[in-house]
Amino acid sequence: MLHWLRKARGADAVPPDYRPSHSHRFRIAEKPTAGEIGRRAAAHPYWYHSFYFDTGEAIRGYYDMGADVDGYGFPAAMKGLRVLDVGTASGWFAFYFEQQGADVTATDVRSDEDLDAYGRWQKPQPPTVSQGTDEEGRPLWWRPTSGPLWMIRDLLGSRVAFRNVPVAELSLEHFGAGAKPFDLVFMGALLLHLRDPIGALIGARRVCRGKVIASTIVSDAQATAPPAQVLMDTKPTDRPWGAWWLPNEACFRHWFTAAGFRDPDVSRRVHLPVDQPQTEEEAETAGTGITLRVGSADV
Repeated sequence: MLHWLRKARGADAVPPDYRPSHSHRFRIAEKPTAGEIGRRAAAHPYWYHSFYFDTGEAIRGYYDMGADVDGYGFPAAMKGLRVLDVGTASGWFAFYFEQQGADVTATDVRSDEDLDAYGRWQKPQPPTVSQGTDEEGRPLWWRPTSGPLWMIRDLLGSRVAFRNVPVAELSLEHFGAGAKPFDLVFMGALLLHLRDPIGALIGARRVCRGKVIASTIVSDAQATAPPAQVLMDTKPTDRPWGAWWLPNEACFRHWFTAAGFRDPDVSRRVHLPVDQPQTEEEAETAGTGITLRVGSADV
């Protein structure tokens, strides 16, 4: 959903000397047979994230999340940490955290109908037939963007848990009896797609006992403007669940403090390169990408 925002006026620019490194490769649990990864990947029509593996194989998605992963400022040691990946899509960050030693839970909405669409005021009903159940027997759904998560989970021998929870409704009750707060809550490029980004951060605050890290496109052109949000031109006939907000740096910082976090730092930037466009619209952006501002704050 982010690709059209590369053209947003005043958004952070792509570094002119940027070169993706594909530095992170996932460890596969058991070596697959020749061509197995490709055959299994072909069952999923859309790959939002690219996955590069230690076997030398890859599934080429739209964004290569691992090319600049060190820029997020994740903890150097994650063994034993409880981590929540909010809005996981196909799960790249959830699996990354797990392979750094964390105990990971991922969340996403049930379908695209659950996204914050312009003009929608009623909460959609869940799809009629669930696609699975969690360990407590509750139904689970996943949308096309998050469908590949289950293939990668199996391929990596992963134990990442999954929940259908809208970000604004985050509470410990969704994570089982006796669930403890998370040490790290991560939100990728999610806040700009939500009608209420502060409410989303409040949801993260309810389930966090350590640090939240979130990213968004930030407008450098409005750097000297007051810290007020700017509504994007999102229209129901155009892109109903596109982007709502293009904050400046000051606004992005205020979102964290407004949600009850301490000492926000919004100084980091990461670049998400386009790896392999998968639609004609995306093909126009080959060789480019987006630069995100990364914010972090403590409870």
